[in-house]
Amino acid sequence: MNPAKICFPAILLIWMSVTAQNDVCAFGYEDYSAVLKTCVDNDGYADYSVLKNNPVKLNKFLDDISALDKTEFDNWKEEDKIAFWINAYNAFVLKVVLDHYPIKRNFLQSMFYPENSIQQIPGAFNKIKFKVMSDKLTLDKIERDILRKQFHEPRISMALVRACKGCPPLRTEPYSGDNLDYQLNDQARKFLLKGNNFSIDKLKSKVYISSLYKWFGDDFVYEYMPEEKFQNFGKTEQAILNFIASYLDKPQRQYLLDYDFSIIYLDFDWSLNERKNTGTQKEHENDSN
Repeated sequence: MNPAKICFPAILLIWMSVTAQNDVCAFGYEDYSAVLKTCVDNDGYADYSVLKNNPVKLNKFLDDISALDKTEFDNWKEEDKIAFWINAYNAFVLKVVLDHYPIKRNFLQSMFYPENSIQQIPGAFNKIKFKVMSDKLTLDKIERDILRKQFHEPRISMALVRACKGCPPLRTEPYSGDNLDYQLNDQARKFLLKGNNFSIDKLKSKVYISSLYKWFGDDFVYEYMPEEKFQNFGKTEQAILNFIASYLDKPQRQYLLDYDFSIIYLDFDWSLNERKNTGTQKEHENDSN
């Protein structure tokens, strides 16, 4: 018997086993999950006062992000990588707020933003750095140069939460590669259900849309550009409307398809996404112990 006929299948099985193992994301989100369950309510708002008093699990999760081996990360599936970066971004935002909570008013910034806004914190997005694996990154760097540049997934704008009411809600669970598609679609639906993010005024023939779609509209063109629909608009707004329409109920979707209207981009609400009535904290508080 030719030894090569025996060895080749064995080698192939070993290679397939190693390859399969490399696709597995073994990174744990237990601590971050406990944080979200403890401080995030059903509306996606955070109880920063509770988290400020017990930041242990959040800090442990940030330590795990810092200690992650880049070689291990590079072998993950794309969905796992996207989920990781979204979780990291949202956790870092929580950390920025906690380190400055309660937020102090910045005289200059108060001319443009609410007094209880993350925008009152100097350098919140473009100067404060966090360690991720071997790199030190700002929130802007994670969003623009990693998530938006390296991955062609426009729905990330429905997942990144900048600690403000104008953003999509925080989830009470971490993002995961296995559930990413469902989670991003769920985020889009929840976001569009709120009247301050999307609404239709039939009498005025106007459709009101969150400014998030204006800021990141170009990200939607490749994936959501329709062939025939919304021809009265430029390609970016065609893609935005096509994306939005896919998450609306039938009457709203039909209106967008059948009627002429103009688009109005809504003012963005930078007020802190802080949970009210913090004295009635949910019974999840023991999860942080």
